[in-house]
Amino acid sequence: METKKSLLDLLNEEDEEEEDGNYVGSDMVVEEEEINSENSENEDDQNQENFDGKVEPTNYEFDVEVNPNVIEDGIFQSEEFSTNQHSFHIGFYTLDPDATDVYLFVYPQEFKKSFECSFSITVPETEIDPLSFYGVFNEEFPLVKSPKPLLDKLPTEPFKIHVFLSYIPGPNESRKYFNCVGLNNDGMTCYLNSLTQALFHIRGFRKIVFNIDTEKSEIPKALASLFYNMQTSSKSCSTRRLTKSFGWNTEDLFAQQDVQELMRILLDRLDSVSDNSASKMFKGVFKSYIRVPILNYESSHNEDFYDLSLVVRGCLTLEESIKQFFEPDQMTGADQYQMPDKTKVDALKGFELIESPSILCLHLRRFEYINGDMQKITSRFEFEEDLHFGDDNYKLITIIAHAGSFFGGHYCAFVHKDEKWLCFDDDFVSEITEQQAIEEKYGGDNHGFTAYVLFYCKESQMDTLINCADPVITKTVLDDIEKHKTFRDVMYVNGKDFAENSGTAKKAQIPRDGPLDQIKEVFSKICGFDMSEIVLRNVDPRDHVREIVTEENFSSVSKFFISNNSNIPVFPKFYVDGYDLKPLETVFVEEMSSVEDLSKVICQTVGISDEPPLKCFTYDDFGSTSEVDFPIVESLNLIFQLADKSDKINSDLIVKNLDMKEYLPPKDSPFIVMGKNLQIENAGIFFEMTNDMEYITFRHIINKDQKFKLLVPLLFSYENILKLISCKLQKNSDQILLFKPNDVRSLHKSTHPNVKAILEAMDMIDPSDDMTICFDIAPESVKTVDRSDITVIDKNGKTKQRFAIYLPPW
Repeated sequence: METKKSLLDLLNEEDEEEEDGNYVGSDMVVEEEEINSENSENEDDQNQENFDGKVEPTNYEFDVEVNPNVIEDGIFQSEEFSTNQHSFHIGFYTLDPDATDVYLFVYPQEFKKSFECSFSITVPETEIDPLSFYGVFNEEFPLVKSPKPLLDKLPTEPFKIHVFLSYIPGPNESRKYFNCVGLNNDGMTCYLNSLTQALFHIRGFRKIVFNIDTEKSEIPKALASLFYNMQTSSKSCSTRRLTKSFGWNTEDLFAQQDVQELMRILLDRLDSVSDNSASKMFKGVFKSYIRVPILNYESSHNEDFYDLSLVVRGCLTLEESIKQFFEPDQMTGADQYQMPDKTKVDALKGFELIESPSILCLHLRRFEYINGDMQKITSRFEFEEDLHFGDDNYKLITIIAHAGSFFGGHYCAFVHKDEKWLCFDDDFVSEITEQQAIEEKYGGDNHGFTAYVLFYCKESQMDTLINCADPVITKTVLDDIEKHKTFRDVMYVNGKDFAENSGTAKKAQIPRDGPLDQIKEVFSKICGFDMSEIVLRNVDPRDHVREIVTEENFSSVSKFFISNNSNIPVFPKFYVDGYDLKPLETVFVEEMSSVEDLSKVICQTVGISDEPPLKCFTYDDFGSTSEVDFPIVESLNLIFQLADKSDKINSDLIVKNLDMKEYLPPKDSPFIVMGKNLQIENAGIFFEMTNDMEYITFRHIINKDQKFKLLVPLLFSYENILKLISCKLQKNSDQILLFKPNDVRSLHKSTHPNVKAILEAMDMIDPSDDMTICFDIAPESVKTVDRSDITVIDKNGKTKQRFAIYLPPW
């Protein structure tokens, strides 16, 4: 029979939980638990319970008498105190008989299962610093030690301590404590979880979502289903259906997104099917104006806004930042305003509030470019629970806070609900103090989480939007959820659609639990294939056609490739000089077929009877190509071309048979502008070039009116850029020099080998930028002259004139 351990044994025992990071003191960093969330949406539907509205308390406060009578080798303890769940003792001990520091430990009298608590201990009417800590109680380690001492010496007289105890519910216990649940982290979706909790707890918004016509779009349908689960489930919920409705794949789930941008996208999608009712409560109106006080002139127009983006850097408080937002900019000097009569005058440019929103969403600009790098602003930035904005008073209802850096981190939502502040950390929900929710999110040196998005509600609308009863779940939502239990939406594509465009998948509803024959029956009716012949293959998130679907794996497939052939499907295109790639019909080949075997089929498809030799290339997800000289063992995207590019007879025949006039490249591309001056080695090179193209403005370095815009491959070489400009301007390519905008130093092919390298050097690789490459035309070949740039500056240091001269190199 095992002997029960004494307090001394437990205190001296090696505490493995401390080493593993599960036990954490107030001054230690909490390791984030990796949650493996495989719960399907169906499991959420099965976790409903009838909640009676009564919640169990999580927070308790006690004044406890401590008598410093030694009971065992320097250990003494307090009187017993009890919560609804447990009875506790607080004990004190020293690590060394000669030491003066007195540590604290807590242990329950008994318990049925492991639980977690946080404690805050104060000694009233003394200057002793409060001690905060938390830990996990279980049978192996039934007590929790403090990370720091509470007292600096052993007491000799009885004394009182004040105990604040807070239970931390497990991920599936929050309903009984707070009448709400958390959300599973299905990848790196803490930003989505935080935003979803913020919107869900605006009951007026939840009511709108429940009343949207969900038949028009999958996103509102998925959001309504998630809100239903959050309102009724007994356990934390999955967001998988919602993320699928966004079109996100596995990679998207593990990519950190921005909360503010996600909210704008979500509201826009909901508005598109709800006559703008979803965003109405977030909508405010500005007057954007330009004023010329000296002339009593104003030009203005009204603008809607749904959130305010406020500066953090350089501001100490929210009020200061809002004031700065509305302060007008001075339009003076080079920035003077041009009047309708073309005269330029000093002016003021700014905003005035016309209509304030019901829900005020404030985005705090915690991330900014500083010295060319995106950095997080962690300086202290204060905000209050009460805010006066415009003519209205607002109450703080939710804080979305971020811990970490620009390159990664974690989001949590802090929601004021039923007179309590709750922390929503993915699937964990816990009660916190107002100080922890607000003041500890100001930032500065001491706190990891900093407020990133603030939600305020007008005081006059708190009862209708926040403090009202949970909205009634409509029959439309309930019917959809019931249907979702039985059926699931999947995408499917057939061989013809996939060959022409893998993005043309269609939607179908299949039985959620199968069996496979029922799923085949659904697709048999849709595609017209016989049940005995139909073959279903899995299409992965990158649109690769994979293995044949079986009874064992059909439940994990979300996109199907439908055919009536069990051989390996390959998706060929054909390349002819001067034309874009022409998709051909899907070809099914036996495993280990050679390229020569496949070439015979391709020759028949393109209508060539003498079967000339072909070259074959395949390409990957990154746009790289390689020549295929190996047997076919899996589905591939293939590009064929005549091995002999000079075979004009067969080339012309292919163009005619495939009607490739529809596949001429764009008129503003190099393939048309340069014509035969552009030599492309093979189909693989052509694919790599056309896989990534952008519109580039080519502008003269001095004469800025001389410019033109062309669609150019980012991998277009330096030499080809010169040839392109020479063909466009009818100049010799040897006379052309390239420049960055506003930089008179010419570029060289050794450091700027292609368009992409030039744009990266200018930080203009983002398609939203106005991508510009400058040029100049030398009077002779640049091989025989040197270019010198002359800048004329007046006595005040202002540039008066800039020009270039070309001189012999000697």
